[in-house]
Amino acid sequence: MGLQSTGGSASGSAKPSGGIAKQNSGGGVFYTVPDGKYAVVWLSWTKNNYGISVNGTTMFTNEDASNQGTSGGSYHTFAGPITLYEGMTVGRGASGSARVVGAEYDL
Repeated sequence: MGLQSTGGSASGSAKPSGGIAKQNSGGGVFYTVPDGKYAVVWLSWTKNNYGISVNGTTMFTNEDASNQGTSGGSYHTFAGPITLYEGMTVGRGASGSARVVGAEYDL
């Protein structure tokens, strides 16, 4: 017995209103969810001693992406999906790079 397509999307399913693909090298906030939107994102980062921050909370520090301790230059596999709501931010510590990819939706 095989899978059958209904030919359309499920009723009531959210449709993205925009895409997200941001990268930052260095510190600070590099993505903020716009007013009236929410976002479903995936995060990736380098320089393990700085981790990545969501809404000001640093997460994933000292997670080794490259078996080189805090000096590794490889990106972590993307972590997610993570749902962010209007005004929430994604940022970095003082060094390394980070990426956020995903989609924005209307609230």
